[in-house]
Amino acid sequence: SQSIMDKHLLRRRTRFTDVEIDHLQASWLHMCGVFETMERLESAKFTRHAIRRMWAKFDNLAELLMTNPWRLLELPSVTLEQVDHLAIRFAVPLTSPFRTKGIMLATLRQGALSGHVFLPTEEIVPKVLGSMDSLNSKDITTALIESQQENLLVLDHKTKPGLLAVYTPWLYSVETISARMLLERLKMTQVPLITLERAEDGRPTKDMPTTPEGWR
Repeated sequence: SQSIMDKHLLRRRTRFTDVEIDHLQASWLHMCGVFETMERLESAKFTRHAIRRMWAKFDNLAELLMTNPWRLLELPSVTLEQVDHLAIRFAVPLTSPFRTKGIMLATLRQGALSGHVFLPTEEIVPKVLGSMDSLNSKDITTALIESQQENLLVLDHKTKPGLLAVYTPWLYSVETISARMLLERLKMTQVPLITLERAEDGRPTKDMPTTPEGWR
């Protein structure tokens, strides 16, 4: 084969061992894959900075693009349109269940840009169904559960009774830590209960601090 002929040629012209030659060939093939991947990413209008972030997060980026490019939606500024374009270029079907999870991530990100820490499933499900009419509610439920198992999102029943809240892991962490810190501060306060009750009514009391020092 050409590979064996190259080995013989390299062995005659250099002092490389077979192990070193195999390593050089594997490295060369890897770099060819890297350059081809970068060319396709640039054709999808990704910036060099965004591409570097992809390589930093995903060690198997070249393989990922051929199987589940929607994982790129875990990165900021990546849009569903860009990833769909990549999927078409890499012949990944848009009916893939991976795309369902990608649409969920894109919907949560759009909600965060609008100021929402989480979204109820009642808002996410129509978005997914509107983009993939071949799905049903059971498919989406499966995708939600699998996404939580893969740590792509968090499902929470405690946020509001009767509501299933869907968070990104980062925003869920931010909200739970903030709530815990507020509760700790509330427990540490020495403000009399009567003051808190009157404060809820908006009525001033003599117990209310009137200076910054008092509030500290």
